Amino acid sequence: SIVANDGTTDSTTNDITTVVSTSVNDAPTITGAVANQAVDDNDTIAPFYDITLADYENDNIGITITLDDNAKGTLSAYTIASGTIADIQAELRAITFDPTDNRVPVGDIETTTFTIVANDGTTYSTPNDTTTVVSTSINDVVVVVETTQIISRVAGSTVTVDENENTIVIVEMEKDGFIYRAVITVDIDGRAYSKAIKINLATDEHILIDSTIKEGEYFAIGSILLVSIVDGLLQIEADTSLADTITIN
Repeated sequence: SIVANDGTTDSTTNDITTVVSTSVNDAPTITGAVANQAVDDNDTIAPFYDITLADYENDNIGITITLDDNAKGTLSAYTIASGTIADIQAELRAITFDPTDNRVPVGDIETTTFTIVANDGTTYSTPNDTTTVVSTSINDVVVVVETTQIISRVAGSTVTVDENENTIVIVEMEKDGFIYRAVITVDIDGRAYSKAIKINLATDEHILIDSTIKEGEYFAIGSILLVSIVDGLLQIEADTSLADTITIN
C-alpha cells in the first residue's frame, strides 16, 4: 500500500501495485575440480576424487563427461544416470582414467582436459573444464620372473605370465599388407620357445615362418630378452652370451 502526505493530510491509500514472482529452477553446481594431476601412462588415476556437486533445490542430477581427445585415454564411465546428489558425487569420484600407452615418446608428457556437465532434469550446469591430467610416457612393461627378465620396447606388444609361470611375449608388426607376429615363451627353467606367423590382411591366411631362435634354448638366470624393432625388422635378442635373435624380413 502507498500513502502520500503533504504535511497535513494523508492521501487515499493506494493498494493497486502488485508484484508476481515466479520460482526459477537453479542449475546444479560443480566445484573442487583439480588441474594438472600427474600419472604415468601405464597407470590409472581417479581425476574427480575431490569434486563437490550441489543443487539449490536438492534435485536429483545426472552427469556427462567428455575428453578433449578420446584418443588420449579411456574413462571407466562417461555418464552417470540421474540419482541423489550424494550418490552421484560418490560415483563421479570413483571414476578412473586410463591414459593411452605410448602416445608420445618415452619421458614426454600429454595433458588431457575433461569437461563435466550436470543436469537436474530441467537445467544444465555451466560446463566445468578445470580437471586436467598430465600423463608421462613410461618405457613398456618389465616383468621379472624367477629366471628371466623380459623387456618390450614395441608399442602394442604384450607381456604376460601364465598359470604355469611361463612368461609370454607377443609382438606384432604390419608391413606390406601382412602382419608379422612373434610369440616367445620362456618357461620357469629359462628355456625359450618361439613361433613366428605371417598373416595376410587381405585373406586372413596364417603362415608359419622360420626364425633363428633355437627351440628349447636355455637362457641364464637373470638374462634379459629385449624385444624391439631394428631398421624396420622385428627382433628379439637375449642380453647374454647366447645373443640369439629372431628376425622377420
